[in-house]
Parts: sequence; structure tokens; C-alpha cells
Amino acid sequence: MPADGNRDTVESTVINDNAQSFRLAQLEDVSLRHWFQLARADSNAFSIRDDGLLWKRKPPSWDGVNDFLLALPQGYRERVITTAHDSLHHCIQARIRRIGEH
Repeated sequence: MPADGNRDTVESTVINDNAQSFRLAQLEDVSLRHWFQLARADSNAFSIRDDGLLWKRKPPSWDGVNDFLLALPQGYRERVITTAHDSLHHCIQARIRRIGEH
């Protein structure tokens, strides 16, 4: 385990590497190509932020604090959906346990 001062550097490097990999995956994803074109044409529905990531404006009928949603490259979609699904099951199971305790 690195010393605490080095841990921050290591974590920062990992985060930066992951962000660069994600950005590259977005750029190489054929399914996002049209969205990138729209964003570059100053579309109101899409945006490329300062960090180079592609974002899509959320529909007005959706709740949430963010106006834009991160565009997921094809290679990340299944992982995100699976993680969200598993997380929801975990929350439901925890709630059922708490209900059972009362």
C-alpha cells in the first residue's frame, strides 16, 4: 500500500486514465457519431464539455438535478445497466430486512 501522499496521486492517475479511456470509447463508438456531429454543430440537445465528454440534454419531463446526461458508449451500457439493476435489488432487500425488524 502506498504512503498516504502517494495514494492520492495513484487514485488521481487511475481516475484520469479511466476518464481518458471513457472519452476515447465515446469518440470511437459508431452509435454516438451522429450525436457528436450535432454537438459540434451547436445543437441544443447535445453538448461536448470542456473535458471532451459528450452529453445529451435530458427530456424536460424527467426529474433530476442535472440538465444533461452522460452519453454512454456501447461498451459501457451493459455494465451500467447491470450495476444499477443490482444496486436496486440490494436496496429492496435492505428495506425488506428493515421492515422485518419492526
